[in-house]
Amino acid sequence: MRIRKYQFCLAFYMLLSPTFAFIIKGSILLEYDYNGEMCRRNPWEESVLRGSEEPYAQLTGRIVDNGKKPTTITLIAPNLAISCAHSAITYSADRRPISNWVFNNKAKTKTAFMIDKKIYESTIESFHIHPLYNPLSSNGVSKASDISIIKLAEEIPVNNFLPFYTLSEPSISPGIQDKVVCVSANQIHNQTEKADSPYYRHITTPQIRYNADTFNFREEFFVPAYYKSFSVQRDSSGWIPLPPFKPNNPAPSGLQGPLTPGDSGSPLMISYEDRYHLMGIATHVQRQPAYNYKTNKYTAGQSFYNNWAPLSNNLNWIKGILEQENALSYHPELLTVGSKNLLSLSIS
Repeated sequence: MRIRKYQFCLAFYMLLSPTFAFIIKGSILLEYDYNGEMCRRNPWEESVLRGSEEPYAQLTGRIVDNGKKPTTITLIAPNLAISCAHSAITYSADRRPISNWVFNNKAKTKTAFMIDKKIYESTIESFHIHPLYNPLSSNGVSKASDISIIKLAEEIPVNNFLPFYTLSEPSISPGIQDKVVCVSANQIHNQTEKADSPYYRHITTPQIRYNADTFNFREEFFVPAYYKSFSVQRDSSGWIPLPPFKPNNPAPSGLQGPLTPGDSGSPLMISYEDRYHLMGIATHVQRQPAYNYKTNKYTAGQSFYNNWAPLSNNLNWIKGILEQENALSYHPELLTVGSKNLLSLSIS
């Protein structure tokens, strides 16, 4: 993600696919109360510190695909993790599923977690793709179903997992927005040093709304009035760089920003009844109306959006996979969720 503490000099990039997250240190330290202590830190330092220390972030890790496609994942059972679908699979011209993680690559693809300062790794045995997800489609239903559940070859020694948020999406009101966090795992570096460890985590505090038109959570940013429009082309990886931005609804912590390559699969969480719950999965940035794909230009004053697939809209499918993998006992909150016969795409 790219994070700006309002007028302070900060850019925070967490990459959605193959590269690193970039951090540019701000020169101004922020002083504020955190967990009862007065702290003086740069916003990016605070984001990384929370990612390392907060209990709710401990089960978030990443997939390392031979150094090419890191993706954020979160454990939901000792041998199961949840993430996005688009990093896991694409389709050939004749619509045959092509795995990015398993076929011909089992030895090179692994998951990596750092839980309570201990490192755990596993290869991937198989994964399940939501049946309504179609990487060739841009409609809202497909985007809101951009979810995968990954089966690990080795169990991670954990028995307690974050529950799923089971309330309806419109229940996300402005009064509880500050209880929402997003956790991303990726490599980072700044101007003077580079860190290649796959165990970094970063925390943001997105200001979200549920959008009934697109069936997902969104966070709005806009291009500032001072922006001078010029042609912005895709880079070598296909990513369209983002312009300067301002959040439509600034977070009190300042830890927010648009999704960029590396954030795919990042869990959206909400603090509810004194415990964090899994609520969404980071999927994509919607550039329109800010970006014109014909002129390849951003327009000052126009908006673009972060997007997360909502998990509560997909609990029937998640429950079915957990039952299939004999892991439903780890999520008793799903016992009252109705069952639907949704046939997911399973690849092993």
